[in-house]
Amino acid sequence: MTWSENHALPNSKKWISLWLDNRLDAHREQSLQEHLRQCADCQRTALQWQRIRQALKAYPHMTPSAHLEARIWRAVQHQRSPVSTPHPAVRLLASAAAGLAIALCLLTAMWLNTPRRTDAERQVFVLGGREAVALSRDLLGAKGGDYQ
Repeated sequence: MTWSENHALPNSKKWISLWLDNRLDAHREQSLQEHLRQCADCQRTALQWQRIRQALKAYPHMTPSAHLEARIWRAVQHQRSPVSTPHPAVRLLASAAAGLAIALCLLTAMWLNTPRRTDAERQVFVLGGREAVALSRDLLGAKGGDYQ
């Protein structure tokens, strides 16, 4: 079981932090104080955080130089990789190539899905009118009128 699962005051760490910053309302501060009297874990946490706070306050106050921000920004700008954008002609060429590739893919797909004619259909299509009629008579055995 974790610390938060077996804990009477689920927001105690948040409340301890707010209490140390003097930002906890009176009602919650009273609840926290009662909880700290009963919970050894929260007592240790509050004590550790108070010690850390005191140690941080003991450090000497240092004022950064007036040029620190400018130096930091120069260092950041220097480390950034330059963003290169291609020349407009290159972008246009790349767009045209992509459009051509898409068009070729679509035409290939259409060509592959087009129904194919049989050999007999191809022969009739190639022949002229009289030849087509004669071929159809031979194939179908039809004896009809003269188609001249």
